[in-house]
Amino acid sequence: MVVLRKGDYVWVDCSDGVQIGAEVRLSDTGQLQLIDDEGKEHKIKKDNSLKPMHPTSVNGVDDMIRLGDLNEAGLLRNLLVRYKEGTIYTYTGSILVAVNPYQLLPIYTPEQVEQYTDRRLGDLPPHVFAIADSCFFNMRRNRKDQCCIISGESGAGKTESTKLMLQFLAAASHERNYHIFYCMLMGMSSDQKKILSLGSAAEYSYLTMGQCTTCEGRDDIKEYASFRSAMKILTFTENDTWEINKLLAAILHLGNVDFEETIRNNLEGCDVLTSTHFKMAAQLLEVAPNSLDVSLTQRSLMTNRESVSKPLTSAQAVDGRDAFVKAIYGKLFVWIVEKINSAIYKPPSDDPKHVRLSIGLLDIFGFENFTNNSQFRQSLDSLMKTLTSCQPFFIRCIKPNDFKKPMLFDRELCIRQLRYSGMMETIRIRKAGYPIRHTFDEFLERYRVLLKSSVCDPKIESAQKCCQSICENVLTEEDWKMGKTKVFLKDFHDTILELARDKALNEKALIIQRVLRGYKLRKAFLRKRRAAVTIQKTWRGHKVRKLYRVVQLGFARLQAQVRSRQMAWDYKQKRRAAVLLQAQIRGYLARKAWKRKRAAVILLQAYTRGTLARIAVRKMKRDAVLSLQERQAAERAALERQKRLDEILRQQKEREAAEQLSNITDQEMVDDIFGFLPSMVGGQEGQAPVGFEDLEGKRAVLEEVDLDDAPMMAIPEEDYDDLDEYSFNKFASMNFQGAATPTYIRQRLRQPLLYHEDENDVLGSLTVWWMILRFMGDLPEPKPQVVSRSVPAFADHSLQKEVASRQDRRLSHMVGLDQAEDGSEVSKQPTVQTISEEDEMNADGLTLDRPMNSLEKLHIIVGYAIVRRDLRDEIYCQICKQLQENSNRGSFFRGWILLSICLGIFPPTQSFFKYLQSFLRSGPAGYAPYCADRLRRTVANGVRGEPPSWLELQATKSKKPIVISVTMMDGRTISMPVDSATTSKEVCQMLSQKVKLQDTFGFSLYIALYDKVWSLGSGREHVMDAISQCEQEVKRKGGQEQHSPWRLYFRKEIFAPWHDCSQDNVSTEIIYRQVIRGLKYGEYQCEKEDDTVALAAKHFFVQFGSDMSMENTRTVVKECINSKLLEAKSEEKWVQMVNTAHAQGPLINSRTKPDKVKAEVVDYARQKWPMFFSKFFEVAKLSGPPLPKSRFIFAINSTGITFLDEREKTLLVLSYPELTGVNTVRDRKCVCLLTLKGDFTLNAIMASDISDLVAMFLAGLIQRSQYAVTVQEVNRQDDRTFLSFKKAELIYIIKDDEYSVARGWLKGKNERTGDIGAVPVDAILILPTLMKPTNEVLSLISLSPDQRKTIIDNSVKGTMTERVALWTLKDFSVEYFRQPIRDVNRQVISKNVAPEKLWANSREPIRQPLLKRLYMGDYPTRQIQSPLELTDQIFGPPTENEELRDEIYCQIMKQMTSNNNRYSVEQGWQLLWLCCGLFPPSNSLFKHAQRFIETRKREPLATDCLKRLQGARRMESRKLPPHQVEVEAIQHNSTQIFHKMYFPNDTQENFEVGSNTKVKDLVLTIADKLMLSTADGFSLFVKTPDKELPKYLRGYHVCSKQDMVALGALLFRVKVDNDKTQFTQIPRMLKELVPNDQLKVMSTDEWKKQILAEYNKQAGTSVEQAMIGFLKIVYKWPTFGCAFFDVKQTSEPNFPDIVRIAISKQGISIIHPKTKDTLAVHPYNKIASWCSGSTYFHMTVGSLVRGNKILCETSLGYKIDDLLTSYVNMYLVEKRGQRRTHYD
Repeated sequence: MVVLRKGDYVWVDCSDGVQIGAEVRLSDTGQLQLIDDEGKEHKIKKDNSLKPMHPTSVNGVDDMIRLGDLNEAGLLRNLLVRYKEGTIYTYTGSILVAVNPYQLLPIYTPEQVEQYTDRRLGDLPPHVFAIADSCFFNMRRNRKDQCCIISGESGAGKTESTKLMLQFLAAASHERNYHIFYCMLMGMSSDQKKILSLGSAAEYSYLTMGQCTTCEGRDDIKEYASFRSAMKILTFTENDTWEINKLLAAILHLGNVDFEETIRNNLEGCDVLTSTHFKMAAQLLEVAPNSLDVSLTQRSLMTNRESVSKPLTSAQAVDGRDAFVKAIYGKLFVWIVEKINSAIYKPPSDDPKHVRLSIGLLDIFGFENFTNNSQFRQSLDSLMKTLTSCQPFFIRCIKPNDFKKPMLFDRELCIRQLRYSGMMETIRIRKAGYPIRHTFDEFLERYRVLLKSSVCDPKIESAQKCCQSICENVLTEEDWKMGKTKVFLKDFHDTILELARDKALNEKALIIQRVLRGYKLRKAFLRKRRAAVTIQKTWRGHKVRKLYRVVQLGFARLQAQVRSRQMAWDYKQKRRAAVLLQAQIRGYLARKAWKRKRAAVILLQAYTRGTLARIAVRKMKRDAVLSLQERQAAERAALERQKRLDEILRQQKEREAAEQLSNITDQEMVDDIFGFLPSMVGGQEGQAPVGFEDLEGKRAVLEEVDLDDAPMMAIPEEDYDDLDEYSFNKFASMNFQGAATPTYIRQRLRQPLLYHEDENDVLGSLTVWWMILRFMGDLPEPKPQVVSRSVPAFADHSLQKEVASRQDRRLSHMVGLDQAEDGSEVSKQPTVQTISEEDEMNADGLTLDRPMNSLEKLHIIVGYAIVRRDLRDEIYCQICKQLQENSNRGSFFRGWILLSICLGIFPPTQSFFKYLQSFLRSGPAGYAPYCADRLRRTVANGVRGEPPSWLELQATKSKKPIVISVTMMDGRTISMPVDSATTSKEVCQMLSQKVKLQDTFGFSLYIALYDKVWSLGSGREHVMDAISQCEQEVKRKGGQEQHSPWRLYFRKEIFAPWHDCSQDNVSTEIIYRQVIRGLKYGEYQCEKEDDTVALAAKHFFVQFGSDMSMENTRTVVKECINSKLLEAKSEEKWVQMVNTAHAQGPLINSRTKPDKVKAEVVDYARQKWPMFFSKFFEVAKLSGPPLPKSRFIFAINSTGITFLDEREKTLLVLSYPELTGVNTVRDRKCVCLLTLKGDFTLNAIMASDISDLVAMFLAGLIQRSQYAVTVQEVNRQDDRTFLSFKKAELIYIIKDDEYSVARGWLKGKNERTGDIGAVPVDAILILPTLMKPTNEVLSLISLSPDQRKTIIDNSVKGTMTERVALWTLKDFSVEYFRQPIRDVNRQVISKNVAPEKLWANSREPIRQPLLKRLYMGDYPTRQIQSPLELTDQIFGPPTENEELRDEIYCQIMKQMTSNNNRYSVEQGWQLLWLCCGLFPPSNSLFKHAQRFIETRKREPLATDCLKRLQGARRMESRKLPPHQVEVEAIQHNSTQIFHKMYFPNDTQENFEVGSNTKVKDLVLTIADKLMLSTADGFSLFVKTPDKELPKYLRGYHVCSKQDMVALGALLFRVKVDNDKTQFTQIPRMLKELVPNDQLKVMSTDEWKKQILAEYNKQAGTSVEQAMIGFLKIVYKWPTFGCAFFDVKQTSEPNFPDIVRIAISKQGISIIHPKTKDTLAVHPYNKIASWCSGSTYFHMTVGSLVRGNKILCETSLGYKIDDLLTSYVNMYLVEKRGQRRTHYD
């Protein structure tokens, strides 16, 4: 009999069949008073036998396996006791039993998370965190998948346990909440609910079935905010979230849809009751209401042949509706899960050793409510198969009551759950068995460190014996077993072994560290000692050598002094002798000359005096003889003779005067007409074009090339005999209109001389006549007057535009597309046709009724002739008319000058040619042959395209040839005479003859001006047209035409496909020098650095042979390596690489000749850079296969034909085997290209040149080809002479002259069979190629044209991307842009003008910002030139003021919208590239900016801009404008940025960085480059200003006015030191002395007064002391050392929208940005979890279950994340260190 005392516990029978625990209270009477666990009182006789309670059941145990009362009563009471104590978790071995408390317990804090991390199961009290940590630990230890099965009834807390597991494992921070409907209705904004037609939860039948629309303990509004935050974190877009809300709302509306019974055709049916819910559901589901109606009220049955519809009853319709809703919800759930998985999924590693492991959490729902469990056993079977592959853990969730009330324990409910969960059986099995089992090998591998090798040597003993030794040594208890293959352990044994293993590993690690550290230190000591010895040795040698050099220098100086004195004495002696000799010789010569002159003077005097004396004697004799009468008669006769002589002399003088007047008038007229010319016209002067500066220093003029010796165009021989029949008068009588005469007049014509059909030609003829009269001086110049721009000065307005606009034309290029002045693309025509009728009017307005100089009138006359072909004879007739019978000498000579100029610009028609020749014979002396020669040259070479250049006018004035200089690529310069008609072909031929160039194909004449270089080719392009264009460009830029700095170069433009360097060494030399220069100046760039080094090594060999000196290497590097490459790697590095390549290369020890090496370099350039050796033509596609653009560049090179757009993007590539023919059509203005990929008809100005070049290449390739394709089958097996083959087989042509091609036979080899024989020419198609054709070409040839067309069409459909409309800011501007400015003046002038498009390109500066919220004055204005200053001006303000950032993005995208100016667009892309790397746009603008870039992916920078834009949201915004290296890189269209790093050993190297490269990334890159074993301990050091000063000036700290004054005085001293003259500058410096938000606390004068007073108190303080004083003050503030972030928060309604987050060692503080009040402080031990993304930062504070969630919108989330992680890791390390210390 058991004796019971007060306070004992016993078991008492209960009505439910399970005993209940009770406490003994009274036992004095005969009865025992017991109080059971439910508080009920029991009275029992003392003699009644009661079972006493085991001590383990009185207070409960952590692990129920250790219960003494191992029965249902013991289990139940253990759970009850712990539940009442608030302990809801209990172990059953490794199984966790969790009782739902229905209240929030403080056991899920960050301290709990940290406490259960890396701890063994059983070390701490039971907790769900312990199970989660064990799952993770076992996964890493055993390298095996884990799973945790969480079971229990509905409401038992399975989902909460799952969430806690997930949050502990930091695998996700989202949830799937079945309360989402209630949360949505409570948390959604009223506007959104209005759109979805949602009300309260009580209005929806699905939500009122449980008769409970609220849940105690839940905040639906906060949970909905958490749901929205989770969506953002998991990369759900706003559209995704909205679509989810729409589906959820549709479900609620469908739940309110009702049906009414109907009978149709004797069949029961139903109709949907009309309601707003049904209409709204259809609208939200985006289906037609009728279709939804039919789907809900009818069921479709599929028979063998048809579909049959059957009506549903109302009950069936309700079931169908519910099933439909469940399907929607289920699909939605699956989609959300897949979306989440895609967000958190990380691609598996490529490493085969890497095995992806997982932890699976199985939340088994409450299936106990099901009455029929089939679809569950099947699911269970499938589940068990999955679980058997994992290591399982179990959590049994117990629901204590059905009312979800805390501290209420329903025994019957809990007993039922314990029974069907099999808890008793589990306890018995785990208590009796050995749940932990290891094979011997696994056990030994894991716990090998615990084995004592002295007792049991694993090398000798078996694994079983070693395992047994470990267990005996570590496990003192005997309750473990050794099996045949495994070790059997209890649960607690695993914990003991793991703890012992950790301790042993720590001990062994300390031993290893001690040994390695000793080894490392000794090794370092030995290395340092050797280094010290080396330094001593080197230093001593250095000292001795230094002393020797001093002595040597002394002797050298002494020798120099002695030698200099000796040489000086010798020089003086020789100089004295030379001076004496010079004096003697000069004296002798002077005396000799004086004597000669004196004798000559005496002789002249003697003869003169004798003559005078004889005359005097004769007169005296005559006077003495003649009488007076005779003297009178003689006097009269003499007087008569004198009169006659005077008359003759007068007439002679008149004739001489007339002749002299004629000569003077000619010269005066010429000087007057060309008065605008300087005495000497320049040309080829000034600075050399960009990239050709090196050739200027090598300019060496060779002998001139005579123009007569040059091969000019063929000139038809003249028949002078019959020119008398072609008089101008005869032409006039036959062709002049009306009463027009062929003689000189001075009146305006009423009609043209010749008949013209075109009205514009008629008007142009009259205008030209007016200009000719004014040029010749036959009409006076009009007076200056103001002409309105809206009214033309004369009727010929369209022609006037054509000619006058030429005066300010831009320089056009010969290759590619150019931009017109209005921004639209225009064709760059050749110089022959550069004027078109579409040229726009110049900005100054058009009027000819104003004074003009001779040059202006000349340009107008010539311009009409160039533009209008039919006006050329008219102009010549008008000039000839004014020269015939013109008695005005001035007008006459002006007319001949005009005629001579015109003859060099444009030819007459064939019908007027001989008449003009005949007229020129009557010209004045000097002009007739000169004009005849110009006429012949112009007729031979064709019309010019530009007005005469200044050089031509100078040559016309002097009638001398024009001398130009052409520079070769080897630096030579050749001067040669040219005339107005000289073409590039003639110049190239002259140059080729001069330099003895034989292989002349592909060499062209180039002209360069400033940074523009373009080809004149080697054809009919006029050289003077290009020079004229250069002069016009210089004038357009504000310079003087006569000093235009143009240059001419002779270069290789294109290679022939069969180019052979061995044929002409001169050609190879020129091309080689061109390639070397191209490498130096970046024209040619190698893809690989090794290729560049190899080319430089070859140049080394060419220049210096086998020499290996570093000086020559440095010369080679300077000649070959581009400056960018030298910046990326130092010059010394390149010198070393080139020298090494040269030394190790095969050339240095070979006998290879330099010419062969040059040929190798040329062949490399020909093969690697075919696009740089191409001829380019602009074309427009008229017909043919579809291409992305109809206008493009047609490039021809040695490899084939390439279609390029204006951005040099390849549209189509055609090899020569793919071409079947080429010809010109439509008067040789179009070229038809026949290809295997379709036939193209292309419109081109130079169509004939394209056709000729392609045809030449095809013919040459066919002539040299060795490949052919059979076009028909030939089977001649009976005769081996003939080759048998099938259709479309490849034949190798053997050229051995065995068969005659002329007779239709070739010798060939069948590639398939290898047979050789005769092949009929008509059975094969010779391919134009020198290499074996590709399979694609062969397959296309074998097909018929229709088959090829089908294949090409299909491929085009697959490859051509749909053209997406370019996205603009039009939609964005509607909401965010200001209204356009209403300009009254603009509206009056242009009544029908379209409204201003703020979102599109404009050529005028905006006068107001685009966005509404900005005001004027955000940007200062001044003239800036350098790109860096411009970028600073653009990006400086937005980096400081976030409000300006969207404005910058909008302005850049605005200017890139509808902008046809290619240069402007390229600059815009460069700005956008810089902007995307600095800061992101706002969320409202981001999607527009992203779409703007995505629709322009063809732009070269678009892809990189998109990456930078997306990266900008994840990175911290830059604080400063772009660096100079960024600006320079993007200006050269390079996205690579290099920074120079300096190392302690005085070396340096460039490393590539990005706009958002982190220091950590750069350190790792440097460590990897230097092949360091680790980057730990290495850092970058940058000299930067104090970090605390910007925080202070930005107003982040709370400080008193006294502190601000003191700090202001200290900062002022730091800036000016003791310079008291700067006192007056304090008001201007206040922003640098006082926080910006405190400037208005006092007036400016008051600030100045107090700062000066404090400054005077600090007298004697140095700048360094002032800095320290500043830090001493701010150090005392609680926010000192904090990192501040201004963010937008959306989770706490009591906080402002914008808050300031401060992070320091103490934790995270949330501060009001305006008041600077601290709103909340969160220590690191209270922060449960955090994460960040590109646009957010998310943090959970407090409990993981009901903690406060803070969501911030910021682009600096990554920065906050990094800081928080660093601080928390530091906190954890310190805490773990304290824990280890306590443990030890």
